[in-house]
Amino acid sequence: MDQRLDTCVWPSTDPQALNVLAKSLDRAGKARFCEYEGVERYNLTWVPTPADFVGSEQRK
Repeated sequence: MDQRLDTCVWPSTDPQALNVLAKSLDRAGKARFCEYEGVERYNLTWVPTPADFVGSEQRK
């Protein structure tokens, strides 16, 4: 975020660049970024109903 604010340009967000940046911030860190492989299609469509927003006590 600091780089974005300083340069008005987002830095690279590919996994390799993020791993290098993370390692520079915490050499002992175990988190690793990886390539995201999106989902082409979901097997169903969810349309929320009022019951989805009601507390669990009222669902019974």
